[in-house]
Amino acid sequence: MSMAPSRFSYTELAVVGTQGKSPQAVATAGSNPTRVVARNTSAVAVLYAFDPNDLSSANNASACFRQPATSSDVFLLAPGQTLYAMGVALAGAVSIAISEAFPLRLG
Repeated sequence: MSMAPSRFSYTELAVVGTQGKSPQAVATAGSNPTRVVARNTSAVAVLYAFDPNDLSSANNASACFRQPATSSDVFLLAPGQTLYAMGVALAGAVSIAISEAFPLRLG
């Protein structure tokens, strides 16, 4: 079986702790494990979490993954899992590439 095509996106992020702003889902896995390459394209750090409640305030930052400005990281999502993100200051933004983690169908 062939792999699904890769998907790409660019997202400007809300700031952690801003009243009325919610974490943004930057990637969601389908029925197969999914590889997410996240590039922080901003000059501020970005926080990632698998639970949006972990990004609800700056006090929860210890439950998040902190990505320094202008760096890249790879996340592996389980089937159906979602990755959320928020910036630590204004102008946070990420570029995301999503692809299936394995060139086969599970199950």
